[in-house]
Amino acid sequence: MSSEQPNHGIRPGQATWTHLALHVKDIDKVIAWYEEFTHLKLLFKEEDEDGYGAWLGDESQGDSPFILVLAQFFEGHDPFAPVQHPVLGPFAHIGIEVPDKETVEIGRASWRVRV
Repeated sequence: MSSEQPNHGIRPGQATWTHLALHVKDIDKVIAWYEEFTHLKLLFKEEDEDGYGAWLGDESQGDSPFILVLAQFFEGHDPFAPVQHPVLGPFAHIGIEVPDKETVEIGRASWRVRV
């Protein structure tokens, strides 16, 4: 396939957000947290020689989904090594709206315990 050919026939009419990819240390704990405290659900998970990958999204947004991609690399298999994977912060963050402040506090406490 030449570099001028699209890899699929469907293209958006304008630039659009598609995904955010995060490196994680324990993919199953992170998936569980997002499924419990957000509307995101596990859409796809795979394992290869480098580690685990997962896609989380809102199943109701099939026409224009925004996907949270998670990656956990096996020891010695990080394709970006020796570059470190810095944690988001102190300002960078993912904004998720929830119904009330209590839900925010419960989610924050759970994140600190699990991850």
